Amino acid sequence: MRLPLSVGLDAPPSSHDRLSRWRSRWPTRRLVAAVLLAVPLGWVLADAGGGWSPTTFPAWTALVVVAALVGAATLSTYVPARGAPWRLDLGCAPCSAVSGLTVLAAAWLLALGPHQASMALVAVIVATAGLLQRLTPDSTTCATGPR
Repeated sequence: MRLPLSVGLDAPPSSHDRLSRWRSRWPTRRLVAAVLLAVPLGWVLADAGGGWSPTTFPAWTALVVVAALVGAATLSTYVPARGAPWRLDLGCAPCSAVSGLTVLAAAWLLALGPHQASMALVAVIVATAGLLQRLTPDSTTCATGPR
């Protein structure tokens, strides 16, 4: 007995499906906001961590650049989609505040250990946690959201 190939198997998502899903979360205005925020945020983070020094501390510099990119992506998630209300993109207040504060926490961590690659790595981890929090649907993670 031969079963058709489609029984019980889902076709893997095509690259077009993944791209359209990604573009629905990151419309052009969010991408522009992330690009515009990356450079000033990088300068703020580098200044908090002891000043820009790419030749003396290359690993630290690379980690600060990553933290700035991730932080800019996190902050750009607060930009609402065209025609959408602000409340929809802000999310529930506690989760939104924590995600935004991870960018400030990254700057604080860099200030605690100027030019230390280990602190810069922790700053990247904290900034990434904030971005992941923003990209996770509130209904499954927010303690104050609807269940």
